[in-house]
Amino acid sequence: EEEEEEEEASSQQGATATADSTVQAAGKKAAAGAGAGGKQASAGAGAGAGASGSSSSATRPPVPVSEDGGPAPITPEYARSVSLNNTVIVTWANYALWDFVQSFVNHLNRLGITNYIIGAMDLQIGQALVQAGVPSFAMYEQQRNHSGVGSGHLQWGGEGFHKMGRQKISLASLFLRMKLDLLLVDVDVVILRNVLDYFAKFPMADILVSSDNLASTLEPGDEGLEVPSLAGAPMNIGIMYFRYTEQTVRFVDQWLDTIMARPDYWDQNAFNDMARAGWDPWKKLHQDNNRVFIGYNGTLAVGVLPVAMFSGGHTYYIQRLYEVQKVEPYAVHCTFQYGANAGKRNRMREAMIFEDQEPYYTGDRYISFDLKRVPNMSPLDFKALNYTQKKAYNVKGLNMQLDSVWPALGMASLFNRSLIMPKLACYCDRYWTPLDDCRIPGAKQQRLPFMCPMDYVLDPTFLVDDASSMKFRWREHSFLENPRCPEQVKRSRLTVYTSPSFKQLSEKYVVQDGGVVLLLPAGLSTRQLEAALQPYQQLKVWHFKDTPLSFKGFEDPVWREAFRKRVEHLKPVVQPDNM
Repeated sequence: EEEEEEEEASSQQGATATADSTVQAAGKKAAAGAGAGGKQASAGAGAGAGASGSSSSATRPPVPVSEDGGPAPITPEYARSVSLNNTVIVTWANYALWDFVQSFVNHLNRLGITNYIIGAMDLQIGQALVQAGVPSFAMYEQQRNHSGVGSGHLQWGGEGFHKMGRQKISLASLFLRMKLDLLLVDVDVVILRNVLDYFAKFPMADILVSSDNLASTLEPGDEGLEVPSLAGAPMNIGIMYFRYTEQTVRFVDQWLDTIMARPDYWDQNAFNDMARAGWDPWKKLHQDNNRVFIGYNGTLAVGVLPVAMFSGGHTYYIQRLYEVQKVEPYAVHCTFQYGANAGKRNRMREAMIFEDQEPYYTGDRYISFDLKRVPNMSPLDFKALNYTQKKAYNVKGLNMQLDSVWPALGMASLFNRSLIMPKLACYCDRYWTPLDDCRIPGAKQQRLPFMCPMDYVLDPTFLVDDASSMKFRWREHSFLENPRCPEQVKRSRLTVYTSPSFKQLSEKYVVQDGGVVLLLPAGLSTRQLEAALQPYQQLKVWHFKDTPLSFKGFEDPVWREAFRKRVEHLKPVVQPDNM
């Protein structure tokens, strides 16, 4: 058997060394302006959702308000007053996604984009939008207080999910009937640059749409549309730009009629079936741009947005395809992830592109820690293994890292603190269907190993569900790197070294470790550990250099069993060899 490889994680060499790159750089760039300015306006002025402000918020029309305190239904007059250059940006949400809306609005405000409007799917979010001054309209019946979808999380493929799809297409039809160009995006899309500038480059296209293609069809540096004959994956309707034309209106109306007649027909499948009806991606192309195909039986000009610039969850967070393609991303859509909305939030937070409010950073105390062991096989040596060996090494590498995670979770529970998750290295991808030599089929540009998002290894919903009475709070691995995190949190720090050679507690002050350092004997009981750390409760961040030596488990049988159940529930499911 291959000799176990390990190294000190403090050096963060090997697999994790290549991973901390431009995803976080892009996030830091976005976060750097998070407090940059602007006053939050009243409901009528439209500053937006606790936003950083917008230079033109004073010019926005007031939000029409209904008697129930929510926004009024949309009217052509209000939509046109919000529009700019005859274009409006629309997303929609229920109250379960209020923080997504806040983040979405803050990104647009910082970019100076003002022509957006949010559809409220229930009264609760409608009232929140009005109070924050966000341009908005009611999608619910005033007497029902909701749109029929509800205020909770929507399970993919469920009845509410399909109903929301029908409402989505209704929105497209509604705004096109107002003779407006429309950017219709899901609320889990993060807009990083002014996408409207990009769309303006392709006036011949009736519709521009994102894609689930997992590889680019373009040469590095090419910022054009994907090549239709090579971009064969489903088009993803999370990002759609509709140019107001007769043929666009006709297509959208037929799309809506189609899924209204078949409630179980997924709106995205219907879009792809209709848009590609009668297409020939080699011959039926637009005369002004051969990357715009003529679809819908020769009546509709469609362009597929470049996947490195209008990315999904895999091409952005996992592959960092924009690095490979040498382009700057415009937008990212949280697809290809686990853990429902919690997984989406965590992905965006890891990349530092989610706009949390200050209490997220200041309202708790934290434990961070080093990984004592990390996998360090080189990409070249890993490539030489067969598939079974690759999967085995991936599991082995994850277990190396999780050996430090489990005791860290125990201490987080013991001391009632949130755990700052570490950066985790994966050597194989994760997917719902069989992999292709440790990659998702089609992801031929995927680099191995890679820094994997937390939801690949630890499903965030499994930290808080009812599998055990012991539930955990956590923060993303980039929490302390985020410019939004106040310096007073980062500086309020205790570093804990643990060793069997330490015979008694002692304290030092080491500038390189951020200040106060505690030397902790190994093997302490939970009661002894609590007593040792009690004097440092006021410090925001406790950083442990060796969690397995610091925490030996719970002596209390009730706590021990609750902890065991939670850890067993959290342990990653390993795909069988045929996957």
